[in-house]
Amino acid sequence: MATPELIVTWDHDECPFPVRVDAYIGGVDNLYRVTSPDTGGTWDVPESELIGIR
Repeated sequence: MATPELIVTWDHDECPFPVRVDAYIGGVDNLYRVTSPDTGGTWDVPESELIGIR
């Protein structure tokens, strides 16, 4: 059975939007690698900008 995708909201300055959490990177900012299900773009985003991660 596959693990379900974790979809959270990236509280982006221009416009909050949903992203899929792909991996925890860590570091001082607790970075997560996320992907937009709509565009396929990927970013490393600090945990503080992700709504619903905890």
